[in-house]
Amino acid sequence: MIKLLFNLTSRFFIIIFGPFLLAQQLNEHDIAYNELREVVETASRSQQVVWLEDFTGID
Repeated sequence: MIKLLFNLTSRFFIIIFGPFLLAQQLNEHDIAYNELREVVETASRSQQVVWLEDFTGID
């Protein structure tokens, strides 16, 4: 009886809170883009020249 109650409770929490946990995952591409943007903005404000190469592999 207790095992059945535990299974039902754990399934309930997974169903209810699972989508919220997945929605909070951070996108690695957005993090890298934001870091690059911050570096370029900082360099621009201090009148530095920024050289940027694209290594995406797209021709």
